[in-house]
Amino acid sequence: ARKVGSPERLKMLCLLTYADICAVHPQALTPWKAENLWHLYMAAANDLDRSADDVNLALPFVALGCLLLFTSGRALDAMTLGEDGARSLGIRTAHTRVILALGVGLAAGASVAVTGVIGARRDRLRRRCGRHRAR
Repeated sequence: ARKVGSPERLKMLCLLTYADICAVHPQALTPWKAENLWHLYMAAANDLDRSADDVNLALPFVALGCLLLFTSGRALDAMTLGEDGARSLGIRTAHTRVILALGVGLAAGASVAVTGVIGARRDRLRRRCGRHRAR
C-alpha cells in the first residue's frame, strides 16, 4: 500500500487490474478472483487510511485488555477444567468470566477499530456500485 502512495492511485491500479483481467477473456474474472482482488484492494485502502495517531489512540485499550487477560492467567487456566473444577481450586468463576469478557472486548474492539471491518465496508461499497446481491 505504501508503494502505491495515495488512495486515488490505488483505485486506478485496481481498475486497471480489473480491466486487464476482463480484456483477457470475458470469463477470466471468476468470482473467486474478483473477491481476492476486492480483499486486496480493501486491505491496501485500510492501510493507506490509517495513521500512527489511530494506533496511538487504540493502544491504551489494547494494553488494558491484554493486562486483564495476562493477570488472570491462573484463573483462565483453571477454567479449562470447567466451572466446577475451577471452583474446587478456589477460582471465582463469575469474576473470571467478567474479566475475560472485558479483556477480550477491550483488546479486540480497539484492534478492530483501528484496522476496520472489511466485510462491512465491502458490502456498503457493493451496494453503492449496484453489485450487491441479497443473501
